[in-house]
Formats: sequence, structure tokens, C-alpha cells
Amino acid sequence: MVATPPGAFSSGYQHPGAVPRRTPIPPQIFEQYLLKRWRTAPDALTVAQAEKLTGYAATTIGEWIRQEKLQAVWYYNHYQIPKTSLIACLMKLESESRHYYSPQHLEMIQEISM
Repeated sequence: MVATPPGAFSSGYQHPGAVPRRTPIPPQIFEQYLLKRWRTAPDALTVAQAEKLTGYAATTIGEWIRQEKLQAVWYYNHYQIPKTSLIACLMKLESESRHYYSPQHLEMIQEISM
């Protein structure tokens, strides 16, 4: 029997979204930050608009809708996502201390933490 040496298939690549442990941002501060940052965005967003604002893939946003983590309304063959619902979803993700964040989400976290 031939065994594969340990680490033979490891590239050493670390996902760019990996975040070290940190103190979560208080929800009120994160909410106020997002409301200010997204003040010019429409109140009802398409999945594509939510994707641009958050940096998360359309498939991820669709999963959040199907899992009822994100409220949305099916309207004329596409989802309409209330901006406040998207903010609430991101606040929940922030409080969960995820292992992966989109580049835009990381940027927002870093801006608030400064």
C-alpha cells in the first residue's frame, strides 16, 4: 500500500475573505454606517443591486432568501429586497462572526473599526 504524504495536495492558499477573530461591531453602529453608506441606493433592491452593494454572489443572496435569512418579494419575475431587510441580514451575519466575508463586507468592517 502506498500512502500519500501529508500536505501533498495543500497549496498553502488562504482564502482572501478569511478574517481573524475580532470583537463584533455593535448592531446600532453597523446599521447607522450602512444607512449612511447606502443612502443613495433605492429602498427596494434587485438581487443584482444587492450583489453590488454587499459583494456577495447572487447565488448567496438567493440562498439567504430561500432560507428566510433575507426578506424579499417576488415581483414581475425577480426579487425585490427591502434595503432595511438587507441591512438587517448583514447585521445578523456580523453578529455571527462568520469565517468568510465578501471583500466589500470586509472593507465596511475595517472602515467602522478605524
